[in-house]
Amino acid sequence: MTGPIAILTDNTEWREACASILAGLQLDYRSVSTDVYPAHMPQDIRMVLAVLPRPDHPVVLRTEAFRSRHPGIPILAFFPPEELGHDQWMQLVNLDGVSVLPLDSVSVKDLIRLASERRDLEARHTLLTEQIDEFRSVYHLFLSAGRAMASSLQVDRVLTRIMRAAGELLHSEAWSVAIRDDETGDLVFRSAQGEAADQVIGVRVPDGTGIIGWVSRSGEPLIVPDTSQDQRHFKGLDDRSGFTSRSILCMPLKTKERSLGAIEFINKVGSQFSPQDMERVRILLDLAAVSLDNAMMFERLKAITERDELSGLYNQQALMHRLEDLILQCQQDGTTFGYIFLDLDYLKQVNDRYGHLRGRAVIQEVGYLLQSLLDPAAIIGRYGGDEFWVILRGADKPVTLSTAETIRQAIATHVFLEKEDLNIRLTASLGVVVFPQHARTFDTLTQLADEALFLAKKQNRNRVICALDTLPAEGLCLE
Repeated sequence: MTGPIAILTDNTEWREACASILAGLQLDYRSVSTDVYPAHMPQDIRMVLAVLPRPDHPVVLRTEAFRSRHPGIPILAFFPPEELGHDQWMQLVNLDGVSVLPLDSVSVKDLIRLASERRDLEARHTLLTEQIDEFRSVYHLFLSAGRAMASSLQVDRVLTRIMRAAGELLHSEAWSVAIRDDETGDLVFRSAQGEAADQVIGVRVPDGTGIIGWVSRSGEPLIVPDTSQDQRHFKGLDDRSGFTSRSILCMPLKTKERSLGAIEFINKVGSQFSPQDMERVRILLDLAAVSLDNAMMFERLKAITERDELSGLYNQQALMHRLEDLILQCQQDGTTFGYIFLDLDYLKQVNDRYGHLRGRAVIQEVGYLLQSLLDPAAIIGRYGGDEFWVILRGADKPVTLSTAETIRQAIATHVFLEKEDLNIRLTASLGVVVFPQHARTFDTLTQLADEALFLAKKQNRNRVICALDTLPAEGLCLE
């Protein structure tokens, strides 16, 4: 404790005695009249030493008022011994120390020492209580996050829970998780929070690039207090998002068997990243790693079962599930989507002339062509045989028709099996339906698309037919 000791008494003899004792103890002091107590006490005092004639003195009675103005400053008092009966002692419990006159250096020194030790103990007790409360809060955070992560096999849900817990655990301006792509080795940002988070999600960082790439590859955690002084910092992300990374805490996300990626915290709010921050994040990631690894394995297995082995596109079952889910989502949020049903014209002639293996190669090439033409957000799949589905999230009728026409022209002008010098030319017929303009249920949507495709076939093929424009009224779900 630092600062002067306030001598609070109106008795000149007692004031001088106190001043002499404190000076002898080499302690700084200031004399204060009881008339100005507690409103005009010096702000820098560390302790009050009151010498009073009786226990019911106004100084004692105004103790609570003093504490409201100067919390944490001890009040010590000396009284004449004849004034301190049992009942009077009981009235002085709000004081931090009480002794009897006459004043002497030993009693003053002991009382000051005991008051200082008491305040130190109280401060330590308060600090320990705060630390215990903080540890309890962090424990419950870990417990809740661990249960939530373990209860899901969806990667995005596990990542969402990791990000939520990370935000509660460590206050920073931004934080993100990048997951390793097993095929390319790149890190792909799958989840991000903070300013410009939308600009980060989906960004790919080559293996070993940037601080997050270095941490993921090395498996070692890292605190960078000043990114401008670290050559590993990759400014490409800052340039893309318009965000400025000044300091970074980055932790690897891994199991015993393999690296899953890394989590990165940027610009801690109010202070610098510390080893304690690193340890807390490590515990969180230890909890998260197994759940995330299981979810990623489930995601890979699910992707395998959802893919058509020939074209690499979604298979029929996966397409139907996605279409059903999209209909429910659009019914809830009032959005729209376009649905294209595509069938190759005269593929049977290719099979008959060149064999089924060549026919299968053509189907595979159509799959590659569709993927190259369409936005990654489009849902593309092989329904069966030479039939394909294309689902365009958020598309209206003009966009869907335009996309269908682009597909038709691309197939009509493409040379199939050119590497085998067969130079096969094909066309396709396409039926178009838009939700909810034409249909509002799964069955009606697929039925109308099938009928539109049938009309395209009937009208000499190699054309796009939209359900609303061609089908009889009884076949439509009109607005």
